[in-house]
Amino acid sequence: MNDSDYPYQETLLQWIWKELEFNTISLQTTDGESVEIIHPGTINTGAGPDFSRAELRIGALKVFGDVEIHIHPKHWVQHKHQESNKFNSVILHVVYEGSDSADRQVRRPDGTTPPL
Repeated sequence: MNDSDYPYQETLLQWIWKELEFNTISLQTTDGESVEIIHPGTINTGAGPDFSRAELRIGALKVFGDVEIHIHPKHWVQHKHQESNKFNSVILHVVYEGSDSADRQVRRPDGTTPPL
């Protein structure tokens, strides 16, 4: 699927995450780590990640921070998130559709990779 095939705006995906309007059982990162959403976070209407103060369990770790949502992983780079320190606190990059592994390897400004 390419971007033009997705009929909705990213704000719909943000609403779906906020309201947990999807099956939250057996969620996993692309690396196979289990994901439990304890609290989806608070929606951010300004600049920066889409949700702040989220609480998740990824694998065995309980993590707190921000969540960024995109239609496709490559939007991280297109939106220049790798250049803004506001994205260093992203604990999960949620995408509607992820194609090849090259597009998945996004970096935070500090050089680390958020789970996808």
